[in-house]
Amino acid sequence: MLPGYSSGSIPWVRSIPASLEASFATEIEPFIDSCDGIANTRGWSQVVVEVAFKWHGSVPGLFALLTPRLARLGWTPDPPQEWNPPQQAWHKELANGTMASVQVMAPEGPPYPWFFTVTAPPVGKAVDGC
Repeated sequence: MLPGYSSGSIPWVRSIPASLEASFATEIEPFIDSCDGIANTRGWSQVVVEVAFKWHGSVPGLFALLTPRLARLGWTPDPPQEWNPPQQAWHKELANGTMASVQVMAPEGPPYPWFFTVTAPPVGKAVDGC
């Protein structure tokens, strides 16, 4: 799916490393939160998977590489936006009717990695008031 991971082997870590020199993947499991400390806003946080990877090609080249790969998995690209740093997003309707998103963001400077972030709402009541 991602450049540099043709073997399917992604080094998973428990938290984002202090040094962003190496590629990695991490996940954030949903947790109970209220954001503002008010009981009726309490609910589950979203599901997050984040992957950092190196890409030495062009920004359009990366987005062109990822779009058909994601399309085969049911993801639809969002309209391109002018962002700084450059980024692209895709979305997908999940089996339970909710929407998940993928965002790929360019590094703000070398040698920082690109970030591929997948988010999805929790299965239970989502936190609100944030």
